[in-house]
Amino acid sequence: MPLPEARFPHRLAAALALAALLFACPAMAAPALPAEPEALLVRAYFHLTAEGGQGPLAALEDLDAYEAARKPAEGAVAGRGLAPALLLRARALRALGRYGEGVAAVDRLLLLPDPRELAGVSRAEAFLERGRCLAELGRSARALEDYGQALALEPGGARALRARGELLFARGRAAAAEAD
Repeated sequence: MPLPEARFPHRLAAALALAALLFACPAMAAPALPAEPEALLVRAYFHLTAEGGQGPLAALEDLDAYEAARKPAEGAVAGRGLAPALLLRARALRALGRYGEGVAAVDRLLLLPDPRELAGVSRAEAFLERGRCLAELGRSARALEDYGQALALEPGGARALRARGELLFARGRAAAAEAD
């Protein structure tokens, strides 16, 4: 049987050319990290939400890089700007089925002492995300509490109403779901 190189000489030539190019220009081997840590948050969001995104694992990589990049810059103010990263982390972890870790990420977010640290993340969003993770863990009563907290903070919030209604319906409480 001929060697694979003999059967596909064009593939071998292409692989050798790519290896030579990567050796000559190492910057092409891996995408460079953005200069600004906030760009990592944008890229993580893109990975989670855009059709062309690379998914939750790529988002988690960017979020890890974001947290590493901002630590030396901010020193003692460790929490500032952390909330968006924690919320994205919880969403990525939920997408990977790592619900307990998602709950822990939201718990960290909700423990941030200074409201300025939330940086555009509403507490209602945080309760909604934690409720989704808790629902996936089968902790329905606690999930319903979090959905209620989200609705108390943002009355009439469509996503929280939908999540609560879906959970109530799944638990056999169709009348309560319809009341929402």
